[in-house]
Amino acid sequence: MSSEACVSGFVSRLCYLLTIPTYTNLTERLLANGRSQKLRRLDTFMKPAYRMFRRNGVFYAQLNATGKQESLHTQNSQEAQKLLDAKNDAESNRLLSLALARVYISASEPKLATRTWSDVMDHLCSKGK
Repeated sequence: MSSEACVSGFVSRLCYLLTIPTYTNLTERLLANGRSQKLRRLDTFMKPAYRMFRRNGVFYAQLNATGKQESLHTQNSQEAQKLLDAKNDAESNRLLSLALARVYISASEPKLATRTWSDVMDHLCSKGK
């Protein structure tokens, strides 16, 4: 099986898992053995990775885990909220983002999936001569 097929298979399985319906706090699902199990939505457990604040009219994002602050380079609250949502989505969907990046790169350069470090070093050494 080629690595492109592995990546596309991984992405399709991951997309399938992301489309499984989420259950509310009060929903119960019947298990195969006849017992019910209470399920909770993931978003009730997960807090956003970033929060937004405003200083001197400019909006900033702060990483909650480390306290690192960075400017969103905007004074518009709607633009700042979109940027903050994008940061939180990227933080929560790291595996999906990585898999999508691999698919896009392999689509643009198919040899990339089979290339090794020795190929890279050989190419760099040949350029130096």
